[in-house]
Amino acid sequence: MLLVHPGWVQIYMRGKLDASADLTPDASAQHIAALIDQHEQFKGEQARICRLQGEMLPW
Repeated sequence: MLLVHPGWVQIYMRGKLDASADLTPDASAQHIAALIDQHEQFKGEQARICRLQGEMLPW
């Protein structure tokens, strides 16, 4: 299992878009999909968590 922090994403909070965030939802999703493709080799192993850039975080 791979858990990915999506990064700072431009989303609607309190009724308005947080345009100061770094990523659009589409860009974040593309990064996450690429990480999933790269980490197929870890299927069945212990859960892992990483940042959007691929850096593993302690679990």
